[in-house]
Amino acid sequence: LINEHFVPLNECRDRYLILYGSRGSSKSDYTAKRLIFHCLTFGYFKCILYRKNYNSIKDSSYETLKQAIYDMGLESVFIFKQNPLEITCINGNKFIARGGDDPNKLKSIKDPTCVWYEEDIPDEMDFATITLTIRSTKAELLQEIFTINPQTEGEPQDNWFYKRFFQDKTELSFREKITVEVEGRLVDYYYTVHHSTYHHNRWLRDEVKAQIEDYKRTNPYLYSVYGLGLWTPKETGGNF
Repeated sequence: LINEHFVPLNECRDRYLILYGSRGSSKSDYTAKRLIFHCLTFGYFKCILYRKNYNSIKDSSYETLKQAIYDMGLESVFIFKQNPLEITCINGNKFIARGGDDPNKLKSIKDPTCVWYEEDIPDEMDFATITLTIRSTKAELLQEIFTINPQTEGEPQDNWFYKRFFQDKTELSFREKITVEVEGRLVDYYYTVHHSTYHHNRWLRDEVKAQIEDYKRTNPYLYSVYGLGLWTPKETGGNF
């Protein structure tokens, strides 16, 4: 059901799971199937599907989940709603969509247990709002998953997300422990960062792999983004 490169993540229960890398690496496919499994097996599960623009969710994480559900023959136990955008399991667990363009709706979610940040690096204020909302006592697991393309406006080293999770790291994939003093006690929490490229996707067609690989010759910048999945500043064409 999933590519071998992602199998070690199946037991990950860290608070933050960050999947980044090249296009076509299957990180979104893995995340969708992981969350569907949690939705089916957890006693209580409510996952937020987040993107900066609400209207972009339907054709990204929502559609990826829907396609995975149909591919696995599970459509008879899920209900797909368009307005509002939701996927509900017959056991009562669900996925709900929220965009950063409506901050009031981000604050009004009752007892979410999970969030999937797809493609976009969230604004720091949106992240703070959502992460402090993921605190339900009903949950078997509280987790936030990022599937991002590692491009930033300006230098990555200046981006809040890079500073928080990647600063001073030399490995592409790693696990980190954060220790914070709370009321005189030391409290640990963890996050896992997982890098992948199109080489890890056994389902990707050879002609697509060839197109990606050809950027090494025609445009080294795009190859670093689409082929290697490395942190790069976005090229806007009008940089000063």
